[in-house]
Amino acid sequence: HGVKYSNLNRTTAHRRALLRNLTAQLIQHERITTTFAKAKQVQRPVEKMITLAKKGENSHRNVAKSWIMGEENFEKLFSKLSVRYADRPGGYTRLLKAGLRMHDKAPMAVLELVDNGLPPLRPALTKETIAELAKGVKAPAPASA
Repeated sequence: HGVKYSNLNRTTAHRRALLRNLTAQLIQHERITTTFAKAKQVQRPVEKMITLAKKGENSHRNVAKSWIMGEENFEKLFSKLSVRYADRPGGYTRLLKAGLRMHDKAPMAVLELVDNGLPPLRPALTKETIAELAKGVKAPAPASA
C-alpha cells in the first residue's frame, strides 16, 4: 500500500544520489539514455526542478540548489530552461523506448527535454509522413544521436 516509487534495488542514499546525477545529466545534455525504470523514476524530480525554476523565488532556488549537482546546471536551469518552459504547464520531458541492452537485455529508454533543439529521434507524424507510411514508402530515417 502507498508505494509511490520504485526503490530500483538500491538503498535510499544510493537511489537519491543516482536520481540527482541523472537529473544533472539531463539538464546538462538535454537527452540521456538509461534503463527504462531509471528514466521513469528521474522524470518526477526533473519536472519538479523545472517547475521550481519557473517560480524563481529564493526559497525555490534553495530547494533546487540542494538537489541539482553542478553550478553550471543550476544556472542553466534558472536562466535557460525556466524561460523555455515559461508557457508550458507541465510535461517537460519525453520518454522514448530504445530497445534492449545487448548484454543483459534490460529495457532501455531515451529521456529528453521537449523543445530541446537536438535532432529528433523519430520522424514527426505529419500528414505527409502518414501518407507515405500508408503508401508503403519508407519513412525518413531519424537522425542519429
